[in-house]
Amino acid sequence: MARPRTQIGTYGTISTIQVGDGKWRSRARYRFPDGKSRQVERFAPSRAKAEAALRSALLTIDVERGGGLKSSTSLRELGAMFLQAKREAGRAEGTLETYGYAVNAHIVTSLGDLSVAEAKPERLQ
Repeated sequence: MARPRTQIGTYGTISTIQVGDGKWRSRARYRFPDGKSRQVERFAPSRAKAEAALRSALLTIDVERGGGLKSSTSLRELGAMFLQAKREAGRAEGTLETYGYAVNAHIVTSLGDLSVAEAKPERLQ
């Protein structure tokens, strides 16, 4: 049976080895918001410091990558981001009004408090 997938925003087992005199490397696979798992590593002068540096990096890795959309972003915020992007793209006033009505009537009022991670197809249906 296949191993279950790591959840987005989480990491697997941390492995730490000594790679030289006074140099330790800690590694783990992290599942990024795009669904891909990538190896993340950090070096430090001791085993404990290398593991601590890696854990710290794994906690802040989404912040380092930039981007305003997180799994905890509410659909209300996502709707506002969508409308702002359309405004910045120079859409016509009538188009912005139509989009604004749709976002407010269908998303904000009924689904606005859900996070992006909670917005599963069966729930949105």
